[in-house]
Amino acid sequence: MMAAADIRVREVGPHEDSAALELERRCPQGRAFRIVFERESFRRRTDAFPEARLIGAWHRGQLIAVGGGAIKDVSWEGSETRSLMLYDFRVDPAYRREGVGRLLTETLIEWAKPKAEIGIAYSMGDNRAIQAMAREWIGADSAPAFSLLAYPTFRRSGADDLVVVPAEETRASYLRFRKDAVLQCHACEAFDSDQMIGSFRCASGPAASCSIWTTKDILEEVVVGLPTPLKLASKFFGGSLARRIGMPHVPKIGGTLRSWLVFDGHAADETAARKLFSAIAQKGRAANVDHCHILLPPQSLLPGALWRDVPKVFAPLIPFSIMARELAGRPLLLPGPVVDPRDI
Repeated sequence: MMAAADIRVREVGPHEDSAALELERRCPQGRAFRIVFERESFRRRTDAFPEARLIGAWHRGQLIAVGGGAIKDVSWEGSETRSLMLYDFRVDPAYRREGVGRLLTETLIEWAKPKAEIGIAYSMGDNRAIQAMAREWIGADSAPAFSLLAYPTFRRSGADDLVVVPAEETRASYLRFRKDAVLQCHACEAFDSDQMIGSFRCASGPAASCSIWTTKDILEEVVVGLPTPLKLASKFFGGSLARRIGMPHVPKIGGTLRSWLVFDGHAADETAARKLFSAIAQKGRAANVDHCHILLPPQSLLPGALWRDVPKVFAPLIPFSIMARELAGRPLLLPGPVVDPRDI
């Protein structure tokens, strides 16, 4: 058991960026499908926010945990307010279950209380640390069952053409579709970013649309673990021949995963969903992208529809948690938040 007196919490300075990057390499994200982020600068995300802090915990001179917090404007139940968005939390595996992550969280909450009313946290995976955070943040035994569908790109004849539409139009349509979205994270700045691929609908009609964001030139995803079925599929379908003939991409352990984040995705029916995401998958393959990570709210019917085109073994669901609470303590329920892609 580590003594609390041995822990020092303070800002992570620019000269300590390499230590934060090394810590991140020891902290894979996810559970069965696990990735490690590779990036040139750990602080870049923090420096992009007008008001943010990146803090770390040191034990006997060693950086054992980091966590960031940014003050952001959001809409909650139709009213504008300010939030503390927590991001990039990493705790060295050798120091977990010691309360280090909680210490960083509490430090950022105390800093944010004069500035913000609610806190928002995102987490990939369904491990015990997330379950503990869920109990503390929302008083539940498990975090809300959001997910990322790791939908592979592929090439197939007969795909529908895509029409470019304004991202604001897709967001407005999504809000009409998700009437239960009590939390709306504003994304206007993201829509104007160079990382925004665009917003699209099928040429055959406006029944489905989505927006796409890329982390290219910001970070890379290195695969360090795969679910057993996908690991077996990688042996048989992971070669260059399978890719040349247009089969769904199969990741390999140790390989870099080039991905897009698909958000604000919605469809009037299953047929429209399959048309849209089949066209998106082909657009991704043409752009040398491997996977589209499709953000899904709880109880989404979209995976069942898309698995009719790509077998489930090639398109696993990755548990993803989005939690919120008042900084004063009351948990907030999130049936279907509307996100800013820069936060994921």
